[in-house]
Amino acid sequence: MAFVSPLLRLPTTQRVSRTVCATYWQTRRQFIPAIASRRAPRSSRFTASPRRYGATVTASAVTEGSMAPDFTLMDQDGKPTTLSEFRGQPVVLAFYPSASTPGCTKELCRIRDDFPKFEKLNAVVLGVSSNTVEEQKRFAMAQQYPFRLLADVGGKVRKLYGVPATLGLLAGRVTYVIDKDGKVVKVHNSQMDFESHAVEAEKALSLLGAGGA
Repeated sequence: MAFVSPLLRLPTTQRVSRTVCATYWQTRRQFIPAIASRRAPRSSRFTASPRRYGATVTASAVTEGSMAPDFTLMDQDGKPTTLSEFRGQPVVLAFYPSASTPGCTKELCRIRDDFPKFEKLNAVVLGVSSNTVEEQKRFAMAQQYPFRLLADVGGKVRKLYGVPATLGLLAGRVTYVIDKDGKVVKVHNSQMDFESHAVEAEKALSLLGAGGA
């Protein structure tokens, strides 16, 4: 008697279901090892100067009360900018999704319009996105931003700070206020309330100026 596969003895619906499952697991076994082999070793995945002013750090999310990880990125003029060079001044570090997009333009234009307030509080403002130096230059010139935009190409600093993505897809919009000693005193995370980033940063800076943080 010829051999008949057990799958063929099943009703058609069950037969199709088991065939699909078998195909899924075969594909998984074939591709998962290949994908895993392409991932960088854990120790080399975050290379954007992982230092908290001298201490080694991991890539976990930066929270209020922690020390801000140091980094160096190029600004819109192609000049290197290192966070720790502003030690002694408060810093507003604003991560935004992408240059020249409507939401990011609205966010940074509010900071631009309120910039005299930031200057009065002796604060440095740094915008950060994954755009190139050239793209940041066009954005800064078009909107006349009086502060630096940093080119985090590849998103290494974004990963270093653990900036969360919205729905796992859209780059996060998070602003960090850092005191003169390098400690994070405020983390404001809002993807859609664009102008709230300037407002919350000003509040945090005012508390610093009043000795309340």
